[in-house]
Amino acid sequence: MGCEDCPKGTYVWNPCDGERQAECVPCANDSYTEWRNTLRTCLPCKHCPDINHLEVEQRCRADKDTQCRCMKGFYCSDRECERCSRVKSCVPGTGAVEKPTARSDTVCTACEPGFFNNQTDAETPCRAHTRCEAGRLVKAGTPVSDAVCEPHVCNTHWLLPASLLTLAVVIVFVFVVFIVWMVKCRSKSSGRSPKLDREHPVLTPDIILQHPSELHNQDYAACVPLTPTVYTAANDCTCEYENDGSSLPTMPASLEQPIFKTRYCGDDPAPSCCQSEPQEDEWPGS
Repeated sequence: MGCEDCPKGTYVWNPCDGERQAECVPCANDSYTEWRNTLRTCLPCKHCPDINHLEVEQRCRADKDTQCRCMKGFYCSDRECERCSRVKSCVPGTGAVEKPTARSDTVCTACEPGFFNNQTDAETPCRAHTRCEAGRLVKAGTPVSDAVCEPHVCNTHWLLPASLLTLAVVIVFVFVVFIVWMVKCRSKSSGRSPKLDREHPVLTPDIILQHPSELHNQDYAACVPLTPTVYTAANDCTCEYENDGSSLPTMPASLEQPIFKTRYCGDDPAPSCCQSEPQEDEWPGS
């Protein structure tokens, strides 16, 4: 019976003796085997010493050794990347055409005409000179410096008059609006007339009340007799008006005393009230 090797990540604990296969066990910490093997022990993991400008990229596993890489600004100078070299910087007048990688250095080249580089590093390429407008070139560019152009001066002499003109237009507009508003307000106030909503009070007498002086200027015949309100019992009652003999009715001595006369009908007194002359506070216009 043929013996089989142990898989990666393990090693031989008990070897194959022709009757049974080898006994394999996993690798301990900080050890590994990356292939099938008949090793009696695992290989030790390597370290990434910073003295060689190395740092850990991937930690060691049972089936994989530690992966190291160069620190920033360095690149691997051998296949196993056990040592690192500092990358080259491109000086002014040259530019980086290939930036450095973990396993390659910077590639620099001289700047062509019309291009420049004034930096010292491993990444900046050559850059084109600034293009100046006709007649504004002050200093031509070189491989280590850019072209210098005359500063562009903005013509602002028209800004002040334009600002003043705008302000004047705004002021005139506001003034015109104010005048129009004032005219409208005055026209509304002048065209508005007070509304007389007076209503004549409802007069309780049966005739339209008039001032006593007006009554004397009228004929007695034109006077409308008052309509008495009569309260009757069993017999009819009459109401007599007091008259001093003149052709017109006269005002009583006291305005507070109504002009009526009570008549008794039969045995039961049944007063009948004739409406009085209008009181002073009932006169129109009083």
